[in-house]
Amino acid sequence: MAQTRFADGLPGLTPAETDRARRLVARIREARRQIARLEADIIEATCELAALADAASRDDPGSDGPEYARRSMAAEVAAATRVHPNTARAQMDEAERITENFPETLEALREGRVSLAHARVVADAGMGLDPSARASLDACALPFAETRTPGDLRRITKKQAAELASDSPRERHEIARAQRRVALTELDDGMSELHVIAPTFEARTIYDRLTKLSRFVKTDRRRARSAYIRERGVPPEEAAGASGDTTAEGEPLAASDRRTMDQLRADILSDILLTAAPTGHRLHASGSGESLDSVQAQVQVTIPVAQIIDPRGDGPSWIDEGALISSQTARRVAAGAAGWDRLFIRPETGEVVAVDRYRPSSEQKRVLRARDMTCRFPGCTTPARRSDIDHSHDYARGGRTSVENLSALCEAHHTVKHAAGWSPVQLGGGVLEWLSPLGYTYRDEPASRIFFRETPGANGARHERETRESDRRRAAREVRRTAQRALERREEAFASADERRADRLAEILRPARDVRWTWGEQ
Repeated sequence: MAQTRFADGLPGLTPAETDRARRLVARIREARRQIARLEADIIEATCELAALADAASRDDPGSDGPEYARRSMAAEVAAATRVHPNTARAQMDEAERITENFPETLEALREGRVSLAHARVVADAGMGLDPSARASLDACALPFAETRTPGDLRRITKKQAAELASDSPRERHEIARAQRRVALTELDDGMSELHVIAPTFEARTIYDRLTKLSRFVKTDRRRARSAYIRERGVPPEEAAGASGDTTAEGEPLAASDRRTMDQLRADILSDILLTAAPTGHRLHASGSGESLDSVQAQVQVTIPVAQIIDPRGDGPSWIDEGALISSQTARRVAAGAAGWDRLFIRPETGEVVAVDRYRPSSEQKRVLRARDMTCRFPGCTTPARRSDIDHSHDYARGGRTSVENLSALCEAHHTVKHAAGWSPVQLGGGVLEWLSPLGYTYRDEPASRIFFRETPGANGARHERETRESDRRRAAREVRRTAQRALERREEAFASADERRADRLAEILRPARDVRWTWGEQ
């Protein structure tokens, strides 16, 4: 039976209301395009102002002339648009970066095909690249900018930039890893925010474990609440308000626990940090990877085979949502895995073809999770491993249980598909075309086809990394080591000074001994 669209409009709307909704959506879309065109005009005007500022300071003999001229021009814009001068100056720098380095992205913004948020994502990803690599990124990222959300595009451009960079992912990870830290920001009403900057794999694993523990507590509390209502006929908050009864071995306390998942994650994290023994720090103190051996959270890691068989392999690896992790971490996790799923892909398109492990039903799930990576509803980033496997063409209407007719949908969008009239159509190769209740179509390509597809220009960047002289890398490492040693010496000096001050203070405050007082003696 051929797949058809079963919904003619949003449930509950009359035909007239459905037509009006379609016109409003089209109106919003066109307004967004107009905004993008205006943003491109602002960028070009701002870039011209920067050029005028540079021209005005050309004959200034002072070295600070260009900087003062730019500050003055930014102040003009700030006063005219009622923004802070620093904001205007940052906008000037951003306008130059986009105009000079990403002309194709700017042209797409001028035509309303992408938004300013998309253009900023591309520019941010290309900041550390050399001119030729930036040009490649500009061309490679644009097709995805036209079809993906800024959040999706950020993951894609990070992967593309990692392949195009002249520095290897390992070198960049070592530099970034040295910046790991914990910071505290005080908020209002007796609250504070704890910021943790850590390697992606460990951070995502921590978050995944917190989520699993929170779900366990949430399920336990829900069961306690249901049991309480069955036994007493009223919710615990009503019973406590009526009689003040909080006995029964703490049952009302468990039954009345209505914390959200975010609240549970925060509370469990506090419990673990305040009561657990400090063992995870060994990983970062020694770099041995010891704490990875005890990782129990479920995180899907995709590692190109070249990195597993070649210890020197230094390309990007990633977890299921597309976040990049270091090659060392990937190999360490692969070595301790109970088994590997081998993916057969088409390199020219990045399409996942098959997985050669276990029974067909399990194989289908593994193929789908590897192919889809996230929920397939446009813009959703829920990991596929936490999503349902859904028939695009309903099984009850003749749809087959095959990879070509299955996709990952999170619980919320699975419900939207069945209850709100959204219909996905499989176009082959995992590409979905969503038909909305208002009659619009939205094409969604699986993220794996982007991550498994080699970025044009990556071979040249890889060749440059492999063949260039190693002196520059050794020099950079020596500079980092020298800076680290200097920092350690300063910290040791501070610690020694603190100890000396403490010794002197203790000497001053020490009570006098063996002092005898004799009255009447001169």
